[in-house]
Amino acid sequence: MILYHGSNIEIDKIDLNKCRPYKDFGCGFYTTPLKDQAITMAKRTVKIFKNGKPCITEFICDDSIVNYNVKRFDGPIIEWARFVLNNRNRNFNDTKSIECNLDGK
Repeated sequence: MILYHGSNIEIDKIDLNKCRPYKDFGCGFYTTPLKDQAITMAKRTVKIFKNGKPCITEFICDDSIVNYNVKRFDGPIIEWARFVLNNRNRNFNDTKSIECNLDGK
């Protein structure tokens, strides 16, 4: 499986300490299987931060590995909506909730 990350800087290695909190799916390193989506995000990031250049990092992942930390949603269901709202909410701190991805930070 190939995944892409769009940014305003080149990524040599994933550093979760540089991830911003309160994103839709929590603090984490976001990737997509869609290269065009990563390109759009890279351009958007340059525009937001007003520095750098659009950079796409490609990751080749062994999808036979079963220990990926993945939460899947079957479309835009109520569980997905609550998850996104709670991750955006700076006051939500129930890290034991299945509707949270704050991971104690």
